[in-house]
Amino acid sequence: MSKAIAPHIPYLRRFARALAGTQGAGDAYVAATLEVLIEDPSLFDAKLDPRVALYRTFLGLWNSVDINLKPEFPAGSGTPVDRQLESITPLPRQAFLLTSVEGFSIPEAAMILNADAAKVEGVEIFHAGTKADGNRILANGGRVLNVSAIGKTVREAQARAYEAISRIRWPEGFYRHDIGWRAIERETK
Repeated sequence: MSKAIAPHIPYLRRFARALAGTQGAGDAYVAATLEVLIEDPSLFDAKLDPRVALYRTFLGLWNSVDINLKPEFPAGSGTPVDRQLESITPLPRQAFLLTSVEGFSIPEAAMILNADAAKVEGVEIFHAGTKADGNRILANGGRVLNVSAIGKTVREAQARAYEAISRIRWPEGFYRHDIGWRAIERETK
């Protein structure tokens, strides 16, 4: 197992640092993951690609610690990117880092996160201006749904959001088709 995972440890350290917010904390979690694997090698799923299995073991440990559900940067610390990443909830944040920074495919990220691939796609749907009617949620005026997505580029995030919208079945519902055009225009310059 050590020969299989050794080439992936530097990348796992990068991922851990991005999640933890500091080099020291990230490296401590990588060390803890390696200690756990030494103590109980059965936690490493040898049927998976070694890189996927390593990250899956790491996130199993990471997600078992409640404090990691909301990392906090000390006031005035961290870069603007760190502060933006901090605002993303845990599963989408982990999925974003796995796919955008670490280069995993959506199915690989889903395997690592032990999640349905649809949850890893980087799409969140929020509702407001709604009311409950038994088991149904009905519009109650105003803007009702907000579909947000993440991607490696603004264009990719926009495409994911519009793909999610296309799956929503809502008679008489409508949506704007121009969201994000300015950001995409800036991105292509």
